[in-house]
Amino acid sequence: MSRELDMTKVVPGAWAAIKAQREERFNRDPKAKAAWEKRMARNAERSVKADARMFAREHGKQLDALRRDCPGFAEGENAERTTIAFKVAMLEARDKSGMTQAEIAKRMGVEPSNLSRLLHGNGGVNGATFAAFLRACGFGFTIALVPFPKKKAAK
Repeated sequence: MSRELDMTKVVPGAWAAIKAQREERFNRDPKAKAAWEKRMARNAERSVKADARMFAREHGKQLDALRRDCPGFAEGENAERTTIAFKVAMLEARDKSGMTQAEIAKRMGVEPSNLSRLLHGNGGVNGATFAAFLRACGFGFTIALVPFPKKKAAK
C-alpha cells in the first residue's frame, strides 16, 4: 500500500515560504508572474494531452482484444454506433426544425420527459421512433446499404 507524501509534514511551513517568495517576486516583476502562469498552463495542457494519448492507446488495445476474442462484440459495437447515429440525426433535426422538444413531443403524442430521456439517456432508438420523430420535425429520411469493411487476415 503506497502513501502519498505530505510535504507540509516533512518540512513544516515550507510550502507557505515557497508561496511567499513567489508572491514577493511576482510583486516586483509582473512579467515573471505572467510567464509562470503561462508555463503552468502549458504543462497542464501537455499533461492532459499525454493522458489522452495513453488512454486512447489502452482503450484501442482493449477494443482490439474484445473484437478478436468475443464473437458478437463487433455486431454489438455496430448496434451502439447505429443508436448514436440515430440520436445525432434526431438532435440535428430538432435544431433545424426550430421547434422545442416539448412541441415535438406533443406532435409525437409522448410526454416531453420521455422524449428527453430517449434523446439524452442510455436507451436505444428503434426505427419506428426515429421515423416518428423526424416526421414530427417535418423531415424524412432515406436508407442506404453500406458494406462492412473487409476483415483483415490474422497474422
